[in-house]
Amino acid sequence: APSCPARAGRGARVTTSFVPPAPGHASEAPPALARAAALVARPLSDALGRLDPSLHEPVAHHLSGGGKRVRAGLVLLSAAAAGGEPEDGIAGAVALELVHNYSLLHDDIIDRDETRRHRQTVWARYGEGVAIVAGDALAALAMQVLLERPAPANLEAARRLADPNQAMISGQSPGKTVEYP
Repeated sequence: APSCPARAGRGARVTTSFVPPAPGHASEAPPALARAAALVARPLSDALGRLDPSLHEPVAHHLSGGGKRVRAGLVLLSAAAAGGEPEDGIAGAVALELVHNYSLLHDDIIDRDETRRHRQTVWARYGEGVAIVAGDALAALAMQVLLERPAPANLEAARRLADPNQAMISGQSPGKTVEYP
């Protein structure tokens, strides 16, 4: 996949093949979100590089649609609010971005959405099977990212991510899906 430059903290440049900056979003995002996106770009790209190579293109396609990394920003701001450095929350921020994006891949199939952010969805472009497997891979990768370093805080973070993830899945189960006008 082609490399895309992304800004990192303090003017450093990093190159990532998975997380290009969203066109027009960098200047529109509040500074805290722009900084979060920059702090998370390289670790997210590194994590995504561990996916099976057959998933690189569809995942890159999905992520190239943009996004301001709001969830990542909230994780990093929460780490700072709890007395840590924002960087202390990077693994959690990456994991939450992975869960969010896997949920979008699956949601597009469930809702039969063929476009997201003015682009073809993964299922519409690559097929349902690829989109399902890509979403599953992102979900598993989120837990791997949190559990890479065996520490009580990481185990707790994984549990705290798994519980609402399970609730989100339950909300999408047949008969519970809510359609909005």
